[in-house]
Amino acid sequence: MTTVVWKDGIVASDSRTTGGNSGMIYPDNAKKFDVSKKHGCVYMGAGNPATVAWLARVLENLDDLPWDAKGELLIEREIDDAEFVVITHDYRQFMFQTGTWFEMFGDCVALGSGSFAALAAMNLGFDAYAAIEAAIRIDSASGGDIHVFDMKDLKIGNTKSMFFSNPPVPSKRIDVTH
Repeated sequence: MTTVVWKDGIVASDSRTTGGNSGMIYPDNAKKFDVSKKHGCVYMGAGNPATVAWLARVLENLDDLPWDAKGELLIEREIDDAEFVVITHDYRQFMFQTGTWFEMFGDCVALGSGSFAALAAMNLGFDAYAAIEAAIRIDSASGGDIHVFDMKDLKIGNTKSMFFSNPPVPSKRIDVTH
């Protein structure tokens, strides 16, 4: 599956994609989070990449995100094959699940099959990058390069999001800038 985390304004993820029950490991260059300059937030996803990309497109096409518009966003599709969290520029956290959303409260977030290892590392004082390293050591479905984005570099403007397109050139640590 994957591991993607947020702590202290830093988003980090592994880059491994696996074939679910088949045990296949695909090239380690998958993008697990995306920066929305339009909404000033980061989309984080784990699980079925098609569901994650679909939900990111739905949100990106809205004029205002549901919590900003003070309205409901009822999604007619069950989201039971993916985890999806939005972290706003002011570090508010929203999870989408089973057709709706709710606000989360905490000082860190972890998604995916390596989330228990990553949460343990972050709760022991490690940063987001080290949490991904810990997950990669423990979770066989996490691996590859580590992608990192510092949310202080988030610039808000009306530009299109690029979820799961143009993966970065692999290296040990990839700092993502937008």
